[in-house]
Amino acid sequence: MYALSGTGVKAQRVTLRCCPNAQNSRASFDRPPPQVFRRKSHRGSTVELSRRKVPMMSATRSRNPSRASYTARIEPSIRPHMRCKATWKETMWTIEEEYDEQENPLEPIASRGVSIVIAVYNELNNLPVLIESIAKVMKDREFLYEIICVDDGSSDGSTQLLKAMSAERDDMTTIVFRRNFGQTAALAAGIKHAQGIALVTMDADLQNDPEDIPKMMETLLVNDLDLVCGWRKKRKDNLIRTIPSNVANAIISRVTGVHLHDTGCTLKVWRTALAKLIRPYGEQHRMLPVLAAIEGARIGEMVVNHLPRRHGASKYSALGRVPRVVLDLLILVVMQRYRDRPVQLIGGISLLCLTLAAGLAAYGAIIVNAWTPWLGLLGALSHAGPQLVLALELAVAAVHFMCLAFVADIVMRSFFESQRRSVYRIRDIVPAMPVRGFSP
Repeated sequence: MYALSGTGVKAQRVTLRCCPNAQNSRASFDRPPPQVFRRKSHRGSTVELSRRKVPMMSATRSRNPSRASYTARIEPSIRPHMRCKATWKETMWTIEEEYDEQENPLEPIASRGVSIVIAVYNELNNLPVLIESIAKVMKDREFLYEIICVDDGSSDGSTQLLKAMSAERDDMTTIVFRRNFGQTAALAAGIKHAQGIALVTMDADLQNDPEDIPKMMETLLVNDLDLVCGWRKKRKDNLIRTIPSNVANAIISRVTGVHLHDTGCTLKVWRTALAKLIRPYGEQHRMLPVLAAIEGARIGEMVVNHLPRRHGASKYSALGRVPRVVLDLLILVVMQRYRDRPVQLIGGISLLCLTLAAGLAAYGAIIVNAWTPWLGLLGALSHAGPQLVLALELAVAAVHFMCLAFVADIVMRSFFESQRRSVYRIRDIVPAMPVRGFSP
């Protein structure tokens, strides 16, 4: 309840007065010395607390040898609007707390940092307006933020402009690729270098509105989500682009079970911890919500503004990406259902081949038995030859698939164990009530 940490940017300070016999001039410990704590709220009520609920770190002793004084930071995500003072008196700590009258619902994110990741490819004329509009929105709402622009091998001067802007600004970082690796790789690089507790991905074409970012963050916090996706309900694109996109979104939603209206919208707000778990490849930036669902994320969506393009042209053709989307969807469906159990998929194909082989062999045996009295054994075998040959081929294929299933299972285990990745994802751990006299 009262977790203390030194990572909060705008965290309030609390003074802890320790017993006089503290030994070290500087101390870092998980628990204060006493066994019992007592919390005193602004209304005067008193509640006993377990000592394991008040961890402390990075404490510094004062110069007065007769009274040791310690300072620490309160984690803003746990008590973002609390002012408290903890004092040592006789045999216990007393924590006095007060709450601000006006609470900012975005304070847990605003005080701990937001990373805005932008994939850039030949957007020279859009960049100055985009960066200034993002900075204005973040500063107006007092966000601690960083802008990470990933240049994906631009050839129109965007690279030089990004470098110059980064050299003049303290809120912007530029990552420059050696060549064009694609939007998926650009977003992955930006996510890897993000440091904020929340992360925003958006396009550099000025069609995403930065004013939607705070609203999406509020949706993320209020609904306790891991990912909020933008829905371009009123797209400012032509029908050649919108119709295939709507059909693709409907198919993706139906096949994967991730029910979103617009999976291809780049404007998304993430919890950074989730975004760093995802490993997109190829052109899977359109399937990021599906990858998040594989990791067990809680996903929501919100209608966002979609602005007409001011400068430049789209980097994707309307129909040229259809085959790539189908192939990406196929591999993601397999990953979603069989990532940690490939033997069930490939072994199932093996059993199917074996069943068909047995059926064809039985049918061939019936033919042989029926024609043997009339044509003899060789004549009957000639009539049942196609069925028997196909049954033999299916039996061999069944053996091959079963061997492949075993190899895939071994590779899967090697992958998870070599990277120390578990096949499950933990959302929360609720510890048991501490028992008096027992210290874990």
